[in-house]
Amino acid sequence: MNADYRLLSKASGGLVISLALIVFVGWQFNQPALTRLIPGAPAAAPLTALLLFFLGVSLSLLNYTNATTFAWRKRIIRLLAGTAVIIGVFTLIQYLFALKPTLELWLYGAAVQQMQPSFPGRPSPHTAVNNVISGLAFIAATMPQPKAQRYTTILTLVSAIVPWIALFGYVTLTNPLYTLPGDPQIGMSPLTAVSFLFLAVGLLAWQPRQGIIHLFRSDSPGGRVVRRLLPFTILITILFGWTIQVGGNRGWFDPSSAFAISWSLGSLGFIVLIIHQGFSLHRQFQERKQAAEERERMLQKLEKEEEKSRTLLESAPDALVIVNERGKIVIVNEQVEKLFQFQREELIDQPVEILLPERFKSSHPQFRRDYFASPHARPMGAGLDLYGRRRDGQEFPVEVSLNVLKTPDGTLALATIRDVTEQKIAAKTLRQFNSKLEERAKQMTAELRERTKEVEETNAELKRHAEALEQSNLELQQFAYIASHDLQTPLRSISGFVQLLQQEYHEQLDERANEWINITVQNTLRMQTLIRDILAYSRVESPTNPIESVNLNEVANEVCALVKYEIEDKPAEVTVDKLPIVLGNRTHLILLMQNLISNGIKYNNKALPQIHVSAKQNTNEWIIAIQDNGIGISPDYFSKVFEIFRRLHTQEEYPGNGIGLAICRRVVERHGGKIWIESDPDQGSTFYFSLPKEGGANGTKS
Repeated sequence: MNADYRLLSKASGGLVISLALIVFVGWQFNQPALTRLIPGAPAAAPLTALLLFFLGVSLSLLNYTNATTFAWRKRIIRLLAGTAVIIGVFTLIQYLFALKPTLELWLYGAAVQQMQPSFPGRPSPHTAVNNVISGLAFIAATMPQPKAQRYTTILTLVSAIVPWIALFGYVTLTNPLYTLPGDPQIGMSPLTAVSFLFLAVGLLAWQPRQGIIHLFRSDSPGGRVVRRLLPFTILITILFGWTIQVGGNRGWFDPSSAFAISWSLGSLGFIVLIIHQGFSLHRQFQERKQAAEERERMLQKLEKEEEKSRTLLESAPDALVIVNERGKIVIVNEQVEKLFQFQREELIDQPVEILLPERFKSSHPQFRRDYFASPHARPMGAGLDLYGRRRDGQEFPVEVSLNVLKTPDGTLALATIRDVTEQKIAAKTLRQFNSKLEERAKQMTAELRERTKEVEETNAELKRHAEALEQSNLELQQFAYIASHDLQTPLRSISGFVQLLQQEYHEQLDERANEWINITVQNTLRMQTLIRDILAYSRVESPTNPIESVNLNEVANEVCALVKYEIEDKPAEVTVDKLPIVLGNRTHLILLMQNLISNGIKYNNKALPQIHVSAKQNTNEWIIAIQDNGIGISPDYFSKVFEIFRRLHTQEEYPGNGIGLAICRRVVERHGGKIWIESDPDQGSTFYFSLPKEGGANGTKS
């Protein structure tokens, strides 16, 4: 809103400067219409245009002044306004003492003498008076004192009266209001009157927080009355004056009738306006009454809230003390009386140190001042060892929390006080218990060290036994290897000689002797197979077997080549998915897959045995699956089939020695994996085993 009024003030200054320049153009180019505005009206003198230009510039400088430029602009404003005052005073002296023209002939002297023969180029007395008043108003506006600002408002309002009367005379065609009696060319020009009115409006709008502009924009009853009555008064005055003057000149009514009409209409207008204003004030009174009632209700509500707060204060389980910045107790609750054994009246308006032990009273005021200098909330149990003092001088341990209360009367501190005597006793008991517990813990630690020492000795003994057992196992494996290797030579010799005996003397021996020879050959071959399997079983644990990256696709292809005759003899179908690269021993993995695929072909009663090899990966391992459609295994034997020499069928049903699956388990465990089976009788079997992962699956499908 202030910016709008400042914009109005700036626009007024610019308009006054423009009107002054228009007058100069009229005199320069001999255009009377630009100096009179209304035909037959007095012309604006060049000296008047110059002074109006000075005052318009002063108004613009006021609006464009800031803290850094005010000093030098203030001097310019005072110089320009002072010039207008001096020339105005000098012009009035010329009129009073009938002095000859001097200053007024400096500008366009010949032209003004021709147009105004009596007082050529001289501003009218109306204009001279307004120059003096307006100049003084601008000088007062440059002064910082509040009194000077009031003078600015008063002088500005006075400076608006003369041009207002002149314009009213022009509207009502009343010459005496704007010219000198007997000389209609000596008077205030319409351009001059408009310029002075704009100067007054601009100067009033320059200070919107003071004077009549402040009243006009105020929301007070006075401001509302001014906004309603002032425009009506101005409008009705102009309208009635113009009606009376025009009606009288044209013979519509005589002067007495015109006066009666104007009086009656004016009275009626004011009566209507007064009634309207009365209703408006009555509504405002009702609104104020409702506001007062609402305020009363709010006060009652506040009293209820205060009562509720007081009730909450009294019902609090802890002692509550409210202290002001001077350290005086303002409010206490009932718990304070019970805890400290004081009466409430004995505590109110007393120093809070009355509740402290004697040894703390001297130092506490400084702590209190420091707290109020930087107030903040402090919770209970803030690591402080605090004590309170009862009326009889007895001290007791307390915990205190502090909170800040902002009130219109200043900052207050709310202290919540809690007696912690029982907690202190409990803490002391707990410390004693902890001390005993620590002593017991030391004893138990010593006992634990003894037990640990015993366990370490036992572990060392177990380690020695484990090393001895490992050595024994190694020797046993070596013995099995050597024994099985050495047993094959006499067995081959026995088998060879028995077969040679059968070939050479077959015709000479009877049927029973030939049957015994056949039985001997078959058992010899069985023994060789058994020894071979035992040798393979012992080789699994051989430390010389290297661990390396093995492509299971290559292993599967090699196994298929090894069991080619078994596949063709059945016949059977073996399919292999894309298999991964794993970490292991190639020879052992060939033995593992050969045993599982051979079992799938052997233990199968289907017309076309089918074996399928696949793989899937887990986080750190591969799971290999070998699935067949054979006779299956009962779940009761899942764990037994991997035991060495464990067989579920007779030699006549399915020949074998029960070592193959034991070798498979030993190979998988040797690689750090597991092997298991999923099967049902007559539903086929799936053997799974896990192997360490190395790289991704990049084999080919067989």
